[in-house]
Amino acid sequence: MSQKLLALACQKIQVMQFLDYRDYLRSLFLYLKSRESPYSYLIFAEDLGFSRTNVLRLVISAKRKLSDGSAQIIVKALNLKRAERRYFIALVKYNNAVSQERQEQFFEELSLLKMENASSEGDKKRMEYYSEWYFPLVRELIRAQNDLPTQDWLQSNLYAKIFPEQVRKATELLNRLGLVSTDQLTGKISSSSDEPMVLIGDQTAGEISLIKYHQEMMTLAHQALVQVPHQEREFNALTLTLSQEGFHALQEKIQNLCAEALQLENQQMQKESLVQLNIQFFSLTKRN
Repeated sequence: MSQKLLALACQKIQVMQFLDYRDYLRSLFLYLKSRESPYSYLIFAEDLGFSRTNVLRLVISAKRKLSDGSAQIIVKALNLKRAERRYFIALVKYNNAVSQERQEQFFEELSLLKMENASSEGDKKRMEYYSEWYFPLVRELIRAQNDLPTQDWLQSNLYAKIFPEQVRKATELLNRLGLVSTDQLTGKISSSSDEPMVLIGDQTAGEISLIKYHQEMMTLAHQALVQVPHQEREFNALTLTLSQEGFHALQEKIQNLCAEALQLENQQMQKESLVQLNIQFFSLTKRN
């Protein structure tokens, strides 16, 4: 295959749009197969710098892991540059990691690379917004009080600890995003937008941001178990056995509950408490 067609494939199928190297390689293969006939996994392996074997078919079908050495061969064959090269190498390490600690380490690297190379400046800022738990918190406090609470108020009224440097960092970001505005004469900070922060255009950026956000919220919930009095929190945990139909039915009920919570907030004339609603629902077993 010509290097020109391989380069075109890399332009069309961009590695930073994936969170699994197998999906990336599968998409590359299908694109090349659509452009050149006949085309097989044997030819694909040769194009990516390997001998003519079915090794990549086994990798894509998750029957074999891609080694770090093989990842280096692929980025060289695809002529991936700088950030894309680093992203693919980190992606292989992230997907292959056995321990949670290692997986989180490489996910953080993927997140930083994605943020630095986001599809748009807007998505870059939105990814930053969801990267720290206190960014949404400071925004909601400003919305509720129509100004930034003093540090004494924050220390006296928040269960979660927030430091002056974090408040400064949050207000700077919120100003840059146009979510709040600061009066240059009085220094008063007021809310500029009630619109939810939604990532647009880049699905992978959105997925990474949601993972980061929920990681932050789980840490906050972990602290709340011991910091917040029992009468001011509600924690429940159930382990269930469900059919596929039952799984999707319960999933829909959770989605409806979140929509109702947003409606309830909009109906409240008096904002007295800033609360966090986390609902965690996931499979413990793999589906066949």
